[in-house]
Amino acid sequence: MKLLCPWNLPSYVPANGFHPIYAALFDKESLPAVCFDLLKAEQLLNDPGKPGKAVRRECEKITKRFRNRHKSWALAEQFLHVINPSSQALTSICFHGTEFHHTVPYTALERPFIFHAESFMPTFMPFAFQGIGCLPHADEIRNWYGKIFSSDCCLGIWSHLQVTLDQFSGFFRNPTIDGKLHLSKMGLADATTSILTRNRRAHDWENPTFLFSHSAHQNPNSLAARGLLTTLLFAGRWAEVRSEGRFIFRCPRISPEAAAPYGVNLPQLEEKLGDRLLWLPGHLPESVQLRLFSLADFVLIPSLNLHSATLMQAMWSGAVPVVTDTPGTELYVEDGVTGIVLQGVRQGVWAFDPSMRVWTDDHSKNQLVQKKLLPQMEDWLLSSSLSAATLENNIS
Repeated sequence: MKLLCPWNLPSYVPANGFHPIYAALFDKESLPAVCFDLLKAEQLLNDPGKPGKAVRRECEKITKRFRNRHKSWALAEQFLHVINPSSQALTSICFHGTEFHHTVPYTALERPFIFHAESFMPTFMPFAFQGIGCLPHADEIRNWYGKIFSSDCCLGIWSHLQVTLDQFSGFFRNPTIDGKLHLSKMGLADATTSILTRNRRAHDWENPTFLFSHSAHQNPNSLAARGLLTTLLFAGRWAEVRSEGRFIFRCPRISPEAAAPYGVNLPQLEEKLGDRLLWLPGHLPESVQLRLFSLADFVLIPSLNLHSATLMQAMWSGAVPVVTDTPGTELYVEDGVTGIVLQGVRQGVWAFDPSMRVWTDDHSKNQLVQKKLLPQMEDWLLSSSLSAATLENNIS
């Protein structure tokens, strides 16, 4: 099977583009894949000769076909603008095969595609998002995306999380879609594990290094949900009672004004920790990012949602992951055995909607939830080093 992975198209920016959890799929040459060349695409679209005219004509045809086929569906026109007809036209001309979409099914239903999702709600971007506590326009979304996933173009829907597949089944209530649901495995690429293994080091539990690492997209708007403010509060508590240990924040530095409402006095914290606090904003090469995990004794992920790639990278490096009980964590971490699982996110942020049969998360409750997370972090990480050493043996 030859795959087209259109993950560098502009529409995939909110979905993290070429997400690291998919890198392992391309370790072997048995899965040939083609990526989209944006520079050539732009040149072709602006070509005044026959190639450019052919692409523009194809763009018009795809747009017209899409509107004629789906004009009765409420979200179809908005969806068409999101997936970008120009990109669809170029891929139709330049490539024949199966599309591989992740996170969001940005397809014009012109040819076969497969789909993988870690979480359920992002599937419907830009009509729905994680963290808003509801699924707006649920009936319209069910009708339109039900058409996408039940179509003959959709060859299958995969996830490494059973809870995600259960939500697909419960929400759509469509036997055709149920027949396309598959549970997949998930792992790290050989190149990733090689770097993490090569740079492993002996841990220093008396003088530990704590790493907080943001998502690949480095969007500052998601830092609170990722757990930055909870981590900063813990760093402040650590600085009060311990004179050793350091904190690496692989993310943009937030402003003191943004931190203050959460009880974080950022200037005071930075003064206390001094050179034991390091901010690393902006994008880093993947090899550099991975070496940060090898520097860490603990990787702090007190987030409201699951971050599989960060969690797997942390564990492979030998660091102890500190995570929350958000749905999906149980696939990777057993509390007190292979990591530290902070309780309170599942009950405080997540709620099951019986009418839609889906789980929704409400990020507005983050400030309340962090009050439950912080004491647990203190109990685990400000106590003796025996528990950390035991965890290290289990992870190894």
